[in-house]
Amino acid sequence: MNEIEEILTFKLPASAYKYSAWWANETEGTHTHARSWLMAGWKTTEVKPGNKVTLIK
Repeated sequence: MNEIEEILTFKLPASAYKYSAWWANETEGTHTHARSWLMAGWKTTEVKPGNKVTLIK
């Protein structure tokens, strides 16, 4: 997750470290941030909050 923050140049919210639902590949609903990676052609696959998130094209 540190690598993601380095790319973004800002910290992720605390909920990204606590809840796997924050990383859900939602196109609708309350996780509007997910649309950013989905629209860029990425999907989350392996999510371990606070440890690891895998994004694939």
